[in-house]
Amino acid sequence: MRNNVHVFLLLYGVVLRVGYYLCGDMMSLREIYYTENILSRTYREILYHLQILPDQPLSALGFYLMEKMLADGLGASVYALRVYPLLCSLLALLIFFYLARAYLSSIGATMALAFFVLSEWLIVSAGLVAPYAADVLTGLLAVFAFEQAKRREFRPRSLLALTVVGALSMWFSYAGILVWLAVLLCLTENVITLRYVRRIPALMGLIGVWLVSFMSLYLVCLSHLIQSPYAWSRWEVTFGNAPFWSWANVDWTIGAFLKLFEYPVDFAFPLVGVIFFLAGGGGLVKRNPGHAVILVLPVGLTYVLAALKLYPPFGNEAIFLLPFVYLLISAGLDWVGERFARLGVWISLLIFACLLIQPVTHSTDAFAAALHGVRAERSRVPPRRGEIVMLGDSLFALNEWESFLRHAPVRNMGIIGDRINNVRLRAAALRARPPEKIFVLVGINDRPGADNVDDLMRQYRRLILELQRASPQSRIFVSTLLPVNQQLMRLHFSVEVRNEDVRRFNRALKRLTAERGIQLVDSYRVMAKGGELPRAWTTDGVHLSRDGYRRWRPLLLDAAGL
Repeated sequence: MRNNVHVFLLLYGVVLRVGYYLCGDMMSLREIYYTENILSRTYREILYHLQILPDQPLSALGFYLMEKMLADGLGASVYALRVYPLLCSLLALLIFFYLARAYLSSIGATMALAFFVLSEWLIVSAGLVAPYAADVLTGLLAVFAFEQAKRREFRPRSLLALTVVGALSMWFSYAGILVWLAVLLCLTENVITLRYVRRIPALMGLIGVWLVSFMSLYLVCLSHLIQSPYAWSRWEVTFGNAPFWSWANVDWTIGAFLKLFEYPVDFAFPLVGVIFFLAGGGGLVKRNPGHAVILVLPVGLTYVLAALKLYPPFGNEAIFLLPFVYLLISAGLDWVGERFARLGVWISLLIFACLLIQPVTHSTDAFAAALHGVRAERSRVPPRRGEIVMLGDSLFALNEWESFLRHAPVRNMGIIGDRINNVRLRAAALRARPPEKIFVLVGINDRPGADNVDDLMRQYRRLILELQRASPQSRIFVSTLLPVNQQLMRLHFSVEVRNEDVRRFNRALKRLTAERGIQLVDSYRVMAKGGELPRAWTTDGVHLSRDGYRRWRPLLLDAAGL
């Protein structure tokens, strides 16, 4: 009977994750940041010049390289980019089930599996272009590999496998490194206490290989990433200013740990979750100390590093801890059931049901929102007659278009720093509310030059095709790139775009729009004086001032028929 329940939960977990993957065709802003780094860079640029954008967490090099390979092999679509998180999520589900059965009784394993299957954040991570599913998988893989080596009494072959898996997987998840550190501590403790003297040389070799792998990772990319001003400013706000040994810092760390049970653990009664987490650790210590240590250590190390201001343990960065938390809470519920005989079983089941209410509700809501996203969007915000969409980069994002276009119904879909491939990925959102007209302006952030215009035109052609598929009844207007003021641009930006390259891009764009039967809006002709953007019309050489937008306005009004 319990085996049937396990099979049902596993299948249900697969359905939820695959369903969320299939139904989510629109990208969040954070996913767009990740996609920016994946699609717009070569493999070499990913290795050495990864751009960190505002509000974007640091992500492992392996994650970017894997996504880049999938995008090259399967095409640069939302679904191709989400294949890797989906596979990580499904594999994590199987490994978690194995560990739950190894560490807990049949009832405890069922509870743990239910928590894991129904976790909203684990379901959502299966359909996000983000490293969270890989973080969860790496943590589970570390514990699984350790248990396999332990079963084989840490023989040389099993230690070799553990060495290779650990050295490679830390390149795919920075959060997972904390779990591998916990595995190293447990491995060392086991070799010493069990007096496996002959295993010490192999253990030293493992430590050496892992150290070389970590130092290589640090030199290749971590040293560059942690210098990002965005990363440090975000972390400083997270941690506060209290010294490590102060009571304020201890209080902050305890508060951060308690918040884990609100999000991402997502319990309606967080304090109950904390109590059974601690009870589970205590119960496992009596039953099997090794299991208790390997589950508690990753959580403990995370919050020690948080107290040292070395890791932010909030929100998405704490998702990798969910498997360990669920196993320990289920162990606590299991312990209550054993402690108080038959009555205890009913008590633990009742508490389990109470804790499960919110995960069930939220996971169902998340899946339903993805499944019916387009229908819900249409019913919530009906299409406005004559609606105009401004789709592009900061030149669209930084203006109030409704008042600018004589109070026409305008939807501003401009995003600062956006590139051609990113705009194409966002085009799917137009299916929910097809507009009457779509204005497109993008390309300056792709840094057009003599060597990449052909590639950029291929990207632009795919963008136009995607727009025509997503909103076939809409009229599409493509704007040429505006000129820049190179002198001002050098003062405000670390990169430079030449007007000669802008003109080359625009000539190619005119040929493309003529080929596709798309109306071209020649913004360059209107905004250029003497071959560049006048100082009076720009704030920094690229973005427009009020006078610049006023100069541009008649052209757009005429194109829109207003």
